[in-house]
Amino acid sequence: MSVTNIRGARSSDLMAERGMKMQPLVTTMTGTIVLTVKSAPLQVLDPDGAKTVTLPAEALSEGLVFWIWNTASGAEIITIENDAAGAIATPTLAEMAICVCDGVAWHGLVVATES
Repeated sequence: MSVTNIRGARSSDLMAERGMKMQPLVTTMTGTIVLTVKSAPLQVLDPDGAKTVTLPAEALSEGLVFWIWNTASGAEIITIENDAAGAIATPTLAEMAICVCDGVAWHGLVVATES
């Protein structure tokens, strides 16, 4: 899968450049997940309660996009934060957050998914 990002670069090229891999399996969260610039852009997560995902520093993340899918079986919220603990998005049951970085700030959009 390859998508063109906000800077016109293909996601597959950025992934290869940063040594990233896709992560198609569901990860059950046991605590906070701290993403890095080498983390898989697709995060399929079961929060197993209210949990937090921390995004990498903005200065290192220009052009990065993370898709963070909440696969919870109940009303369990994932709070997605920047590296300064500022809330970016809060997907709950059957929602996905799309987080995009412009090199200065992270921007988030929550969309409904099919469960």
